[in-house]
Amino acid sequence: MPVGCRWVWIWRAGKAPMAWRINQGAQLVTGITASSSPDGGDASVGRVALWRRCAAVGLRWAHEHRGRTCSIAYHERIGTLSWVPPSRRSPAPDRHLLYQLAVQAPAEDAALFARWFRRATGRPLHLLREDFCGTAAIACAFVVGGQERKAIGVDHDAATLAWARRHNLAALPPKARTRVQLHCADVHAVRSPRADLIVALNFSYSVFHQRAELLRYLKASRRALRPGGAVLLDVFGGGLAHRPFAERHRHRGFDHIWEQRSFDPITHRVDCRIHFELADGRRLRDAFVYDWRMWTVPELVDLMREAGFARTQVLWQDPASGSFRTRRQPAADPHWLAYVAGLRS
Repeated sequence: MPVGCRWVWIWRAGKAPMAWRINQGAQLVTGITASSSPDGGDASVGRVALWRRCAAVGLRWAHEHRGRTCSIAYHERIGTLSWVPPSRRSPAPDRHLLYQLAVQAPAEDAALFARWFRRATGRPLHLLREDFCGTAAIACAFVVGGQERKAIGVDHDAATLAWARRHNLAALPPKARTRVQLHCADVHAVRSPRADLIVALNFSYSVFHQRAELLRYLKASRRALRPGGAVLLDVFGGGLAHRPFAERHRHRGFDHIWEQRSFDPITHRVDCRIHFELADGRRLRDAFVYDWRMWTVPELVDLMREAGFARTQVLWQDPASGSFRTRRQPAADPHWLAYVAGLRS
């Protein structure tokens, strides 16, 4: 946080902007409506914990009141703040922040996992482990949901975990921060504490190209679960995914381009990339590059059974609503998204 306090504009999805005063140390905010004067004190609606207020109103981008430079970036789907020191020059694009804004919905994901876990196991989700966690956005979003919640993030990239600590972890209230553990390690090596649910998301497990490699990971994950725990992997596919293509997605202040540069129909090896284009003309090409194997649902189900999971479930995304529900035989879709879960006895 900056020294002292500063007024910033907070843009809210579909609503009028609000001005906020950010106070150092106590991590509190005072909010006033856009129609009020940011210099006045009578319009204050009272102080609330920063993370609770942000989660409640669904913030998007925050800019300094006088519009000189972007000082704080926030997104309604992330639940974290990133402070950028004021400068007359635009800061260099932050690929991790842009990634979170473009392709992640940590608060929604954490809520989905908690609901599904309770339905599938009959008990609440208390300890979530996020493998290949990167910036640990989901782990941080999960612990905000309740004082009884804890999270573990595992990733082998020390620089990305350092970013997670400076931004996502630092944005949490002190007590919530103590309930998140980040491990710079191989995902096979972390065996304790045992988790209720292990997630490997954004297709990160696809770095395993060989069947034996993925089977080894699933067996290690099963050993790292509490009895009755589960592993959850996301997966995509469909005829439209079996070809090179590029998709542009527009966001406030920037675009992101998902490029599937190549696809091998025999090995299912796929070269995927994310590019960013900012509104001021700057571009960030090959911000993220992935060398994956595109696994299929039946392959994942078979591997989970071979790894010793007692049962499996497939959660299929409804193309109309975007929601995920357990399905046994969904309708064919040229480009689909799903979760495959393995549940331990």
